[in-house]
Amino acid sequence: MFNKPTVFIVGAGASAECGLPTGSQLKDRIRGGLGFQFEGGQLRKGDEALLQLLRGRFSQVNPYIKAGHELSATITTFPSIDEALHWWRARLEIVELGKLAIAHYILDAERRSPLAGKQRSVNIEAANDTWLATFISMALSGLEQRAVSRAFENITIINFNYDRTIETYLYSALQPARWNLE
Repeated sequence: MFNKPTVFIVGAGASAECGLPTGSQLKDRIRGGLGFQFEGGQLRKGDEALLQLLRGRFSQVNPYIKAGHELSATITTFPSIDEALHWWRARLEIVELGKLAIAHYILDAERRSPLAGKQRSVNIEAANDTWLATFISMALSGLEQRAVSRAFENITIINFNYDRTIETYLYSALQPARWNLE
């Protein structure tokens, strides 16, 4: 248990142990996914699912395909997708497309993560060898079962990850049924 107020600053990439992309991996996926190339009207390069999202969301897709080319061509220049989108902030279609791509690839990675159980449940045992298990162990140490609700009263987490791994893991790991508290 943390007896004194403690702040944890969790950097991007902290969920890599759970199968989520690091910042550079996310940039690479976005770069490849937005580099749309067509031949004879057929998509030859780029992410088909992302293209379908664009077609479903926007009536005019061509400006976003062009924006995808521009973002894809420049993204490796920047240390993060955030910096790339900051660079392009005056081009709303690039920023909007970049955010859509981030959400698309993070949601896909969350679905494929070892933490993703069946029927929307969470397989917390998949994180047994990760920092998340160590973190929750530290938070619960020194507490009695009846005091589990106090485990995080002195903890603040500042999370720089796009994914919801920390929140999902902690929520699932602390469910009353798991601890026979009901």
